[in-house]
Amino acid sequence: MKVWDFPVRQPAMLRRRDEFGQKQTLKPYLQRILMSKAASVCAFMKWADAELPDDYLDLLRMRGGEFCNDLVRLYSSDELIERNETNEAKKYCPGFIAIGDDSGGQAIVIAVGKAPGAVYLVDQGSMHPDDFDVIAPDLNTWVAEGCMIAGSQEGPSSYRFSVRFKGKPTLQALKVLRELSPLAKAMSLVDLMNIFSGNRSFNFGLVAELRRAETLPGLVDAGFLVTQETDE
Repeated sequence: MKVWDFPVRQPAMLRRRDEFGQKQTLKPYLQRILMSKAASVCAFMKWADAELPDDYLDLLRMRGGEFCNDLVRLYSSDELIERNETNEAKKYCPGFIAIGDDSGGQAIVIAVGKAPGAVYLVDQGSMHPDDFDVIAPDLNTWVAEGCMIAGSQEGPSSYRFSVRFKGKPTLQALKVLRELSPLAKAMSLVDLMNIFSGNRSFNFGLVAELRRAETLPGLVDAGFLVTQETDE
């Protein structure tokens, strides 16, 4: 079987766990959306003649074609071939693919293959590995931190927030977090519960991503402890 026979993963794609951790079959319209994504991912893997990291496949399943913050946009699965052909990724950086950009002429790049790897930033006019800058050690870390790119923001918008919960968060508190954060919304309630159960903090990323009047008061009212950080 070819590495791009992505549909073999479809049965797992069509199920998820609800907020109580119980397996749940997706509704038909959501199944159709995921099947469509599977087909376009399959086509891209065939075009790239390579496997994609599992963490990136999971990201494509949840997100794509949207802005992570004011600048960074992740490509949807059906854009990948066209974007990588435009950037001539095969010619200039074989073994790597562009998965998004910073809205300013720089591509977000990862290596192909099953193993997770670093996330890179490179000028779209010079897609050569020698010019890559590492922006995160792996994709999951980069996404969890709000898809940040060092130096891409200046002034007040470079403030970041992280939140903790004193004790075990309630289901209602996690629902509030998902309503206020696009990043949290892309995660399951079970995954969020695991973050806070491990006494870890959840990073919001740039304030500009969530600059709404109700954001901070809403988090505090829900019982979260909010910490403000600034880039050095």
